[in-house]
Amino acid sequence: MYLAHNASWAVAHLQAVQKYVGWAGIEAVEIGNECDIFFENGIRPPSFNYSDYASQFNMYAAAIRDNTGIPQPLVQGGTFCCSAFNNHIESYIAQYSHWMKTFSYHTYPTSYCRGVAPSVYALLDNRATTYRADFVRAWVQAARQHGLAFAMGETNSCSCGGVAGVSDVMASALWGVDYMFSLAHVNVSKANFHGGPHGPYTPIGYNSNGTPDVRPLYYAMLAFTEATAGGAVIVNTSVTTTNDLIRAW
Repeated sequence: MYLAHNASWAVAHLQAVQKYVGWAGIEAVEIGNECDIFFENGIRPPSFNYSDYASQFNMYAAAIRDNTGIPQPLVQGGTFCCSAFNNHIESYIAQYSHWMKTFSYHTYPTSYCRGVAPSVYALLDNRATTYRADFVRAWVQAARQHGLAFAMGETNSCSCGGVAGVSDVMASALWGVDYMFSLAHVNVSKANFHGGPHGPYTPIGYNSNGTPDVRPLYYAMLAFTEATAGGAVIVNTSVTTTNDLIRAW
């Protein structure tokens, strides 16, 4: 969604996908990434608002449908990250769900973007798990009412790459398990953990000699995968403790 007034680049890209890759291997197509901060990062002028975005999203979706042969619907809508469009999410889902297969939101419980490192305690606090799930609960319900899956399209322990000593230690594994169960509890369908070859928060990194470096978050993902295999469901539990950070799933 880099161009404001025509979708030619996106159409050309998806025509190449259709020709050389095929749609069978494509889970969804996103129209833009974190468009709710386009007015901050120079992709759009400072006056860019939700109405501008909605009009351009609709134009892109129609151009993609009419010129690429994309199966309908295959758009992952939203991909918002911040607060500018939050008040419009439910109406956006209702108005444009016919284009969408899924709705996506990006969120991180802590941040290193301003150079202030969060602590392990902050990562293990309930505000980094159950609060984040509750934050998206209404949007998940809105998506499901319109037949859409809700995806946490980009997430991890700490935005802007993570923090050594927080995102790459055992605490991140404990956080990851609790976080994924918290998201599942409110019916989030999937979570995509942002990574890369070197950042502290990546599930699998690579050492300087090219050998894989399996990080704690990977084991959280493995534990959640094994715990939820075979049609497992979340059941109500109760824990008697004076420590609010103890959780049982």
